[in-house]
Amino acid sequence: MSRNRIGALAFALLVVVFLSARIYIAQRESLWADELYTLSVTTGHSIWQLPEQTRPDLGDYFDPPRPQAAAVYRKYINFEPGIKLPENIVRACILVDWNSPIYYLIQWIWLRAVGISELNLRLPSILMSLATLPFIWLIAEKLGGSRSAWIGCLIFTLNPASLYFSTEGRVYAFTLFFSTLLMYLTISLRDQAGSLQKRKAIIWTLIAGIALLCHILLASVFVACVLWLLLFARNIGYKRLALMVGGALVVALSWHVRLVHAMSENTLATKQWFGVSIPWWFELSRPVSSVLSFISSLGTENPTSFVMPGISLFVMLPPLFLLCLIFLPMMPTILPVSNKAIFNVRFTRLWAVTSAVCGALTLMQYSATVPPECTGLYTEIVFIATLCALPFLWILSGRLKFGEYDPRHLLLYLNVTITTLVPLLLDITEHAPFCFIQRYYLPAFPAIILLVTLAISRLKLRTQVIFAALGILLWAPLWTNFLYSTTRHQEDYRAIGEILKESRASDLILIHHRFPPSALGVADYLTVDKELASWSDESGVQKIPDDLVALVKGRTAVYFVKGRDRIYPSPAEDWLRKNARLEKEFPLPYGTNSQILYFVPLHKTFGS
Repeated sequence: MSRNRIGALAFALLVVVFLSARIYIAQRESLWADELYTLSVTTGHSIWQLPEQTRPDLGDYFDPPRPQAAAVYRKYINFEPGIKLPENIVRACILVDWNSPIYYLIQWIWLRAVGISELNLRLPSILMSLATLPFIWLIAEKLGGSRSAWIGCLIFTLNPASLYFSTEGRVYAFTLFFSTLLMYLTISLRDQAGSLQKRKAIIWTLIAGIALLCHILLASVFVACVLWLLLFARNIGYKRLALMVGGALVVALSWHVRLVHAMSENTLATKQWFGVSIPWWFELSRPVSSVLSFISSLGTENPTSFVMPGISLFVMLPPLFLLCLIFLPMMPTILPVSNKAIFNVRFTRLWAVTSAVCGALTLMQYSATVPPECTGLYTEIVFIATLCALPFLWILSGRLKFGEYDPRHLLLYLNVTITTLVPLLLDITEHAPFCFIQRYYLPAFPAIILLVTLAISRLKLRTQVIFAALGILLWAPLWTNFLYSTTRHQEDYRAIGEILKESRASDLILIHHRFPPSALGVADYLTVDKELASWSDESGVQKIPDDLVALVKGRTAVYFVKGRDRIYPSPAEDWLRKNARLEKEFPLPYGTNSQILYFVPLHKTFGS
């Protein structure tokens, strides 16, 4: 059998593994709030607008003044007669979303054809993630050869963050695809000339415009690509580059001219996001930990991964070492590669100091965010961290093989640098917790994967085997989590539904929410048609005690459900604790950010 045929069969096997793992995860895990939001917009419902913007006749969500059947809430995540599509999708994006409706329109066409289910909602993300794989191969092959291409595709296939975001019914798999495609086209432009370059320039312009429309955070990749073309692709010419940039901006600004105005409006989204005070050390540490978590055992922003073994300084060292490995040959005057003794000493010191600073900031962050009940894991963390550190003591003392400096690597670094700075700048200027959200760093994820790929490919085979073993050790807890978990992002609406279906007809299920999908999630996974009531302190429409008294009057018990916001104070809960007796708190799966409190009246019924 020829080598090409063996390679084709191996790649086909990789694709089978890629799809099998993601389909298994997609159909096992229940939907979480952001995916329910996707479903509501896709079906033409706006659910997060200001009260004065609400139009129930157009399908907008509002908290009913009286308890309603669960089916009434489920209509907001299903196609229903009378909703104008795609007009209502565009309207919902104008009211509450900062991105164009492209993703939701794709989901609308797809779900209309195949029907609504957990797997169907997530399949477009899986397919777009699969479409990213060939471009990971092409870039890695251009920069490091066929071995790098195989390493890059394996890492992208098995990486926990890739598994997580490529199985989520959100736009972020599209973000990965366009980030990778734009970098590939940018590198290709430098290598083309003549009429072929003109065609590639037109394609680059269209893809860049669509990417900016797909998600505003891809602007960081766009800026990185333009800067790199200015520095290293002068054969294109400044005039043609200006036309390319102008054309892409014209396509993107057709929608994003409203972004600045939308961010300044007093919407429910901006009320919850802006004006938040964050400690300075947290703002500085979060970009470091978020970027490194893509390739370390910190995993995804599923909060259960934050307490996995490996939250320590030593877990930060492996990915930091790999990223430095590419960057160092670009500094021959500071770290002369030819002098191994000087190189090893200076490299070791640089690595130790940088790792210590990053590790200290990260430990400060996670010491403040890890729940108190999880602090017992620190013993295990220290043990695993020490075990992980041992191979690196040997690696540092060994001989490392470096290649020549390649200016194309700088495109990857520009991508990572600019993308990590954007959330930090938004935090500083807008006082918003963008740095806390890992998915806002996703445009840099393909570049990080490629940098790690190129770094590993520079090592000798024996060292590569050690890194492979270390990767399995670091990622195994997260793979196990994917294997057994049925929830996503600490939201287990399926478990909540199982508990609530045992309620009596005279009981009231009262859902407290800061974000309407929490109410929709409870209704969606409630297999029997019970009466529900929803309560939001954020909207300001419902008042305590009058509206709350009206909801619970005549009920023999109240199931008070906090779908995802148990950490936030609730005036409604405070009122119930004062005017009723807390009979029971139902146990939910470990790590679930939800709470079900069972209140009974002080007399026979509430209001009697």
